[in-house]
Amino acid sequence: MEHHFEIMFVTRLFLMLVTERFMRVFFDKRRTGFPVIALSYLAFPLGLTAVTALFLFLGELPASLAIILSVAPPVALLYVIALNYEGTWKKRLVAAFSIIAIGVAINYALAIVFGAYLRAIYEFAPRQSDVHFLFEMIASLLLSLMVALLLQNFKHIRKSTAVLPAVWVSVLAIPLASIVVVFLVAFADGIAAPAQIFIICAMFGISAFVFYLLDRISASHAARMEAALHEQEKNYYLEQCRMMQESAEQTKAARHDMANHLAAIKGYVSENKTADLGGYLDSLLGGISAAKPYSDTGNTALDSIINYKLKNASQENIVNYG
Repeated sequence: MEHHFEIMFVTRLFLMLVTERFMRVFFDKRRTGFPVIALSYLAFPLGLTAVTALFLFLGELPASLAIILSVAPPVALLYVIALNYEGTWKKRLVAAFSIIAIGVAINYALAIVFGAYLRAIYEFAPRQSDVHFLFEMIASLLLSLMVALLLQNFKHIRKSTAVLPAVWVSVLAIPLASIVVVFLVAFADGIAAPAQIFIICAMFGISAFVFYLLDRISASHAARMEAALHEQEKNYYLEQCRMMQESAEQTKAARHDMANHLAAIKGYVSENKTADLGGYLDSLLGGISAAKPYSDTGNTALDSIINYKLKNASQENIVNYG
């Protein structure tokens, strides 16, 4: 393959978008500005490309050293990206290793599929080897993007955030459909290699842009739902305030009436008009003194309360003490 190194660099630029999606799964809030986070994301493909160049320069290395150089730099670069988000060092480290593990698993799965199935069917022409390598890299990125988006949707569900059905369908359908289109283009006869490379890269760009639009739609839907919820809560609070105001007005009226009744009772007492006072009290209590008492325990206060309550219950046909 003539352009193996260049293809890896270009696809690693695309890898920034996939990495950003995975970071959304592990973290909720950013703690740095856009210039800082943009530089940290750009350092990721540049650092990985530098490691690849180092491998080419050093040639064959011992297996243990090769593994260390393959794992340590990506984890370190992902940890640097994670520093842009709020979280503990443990959470950042888990995020870095998890992203690497998911990427490795997808790459190995695709390698098995391509090695066991595709290469047994299609004969790779030498001039198309770069195209096929680009196809494998883009297919890996599309599957990684799909996994990141699925995990992000599950995260929304755990937080009781509604996920539109169209989003679920798109998360599954768009990457898989893009892989099919990229596959057909990569293995098609009669298409020049530059055109194949352009179409393959464009498919990934289109997929990423579609998911960006879906993000905006989902965010707008969530904002509308939140606004509707706030409006409903505001109506509840207004209704509660109205009821409290009515209760305060009723209490104020009752206090005013009570003051008038007490003033009248005080007048009857000061003028020693016992008969008039009794009649006034009877009118207030609904004529309870003229009725047959229900309770006669000798405790005046207790008997008055019981007789008053039971008389009202009898008038409402709740109880009958004939």
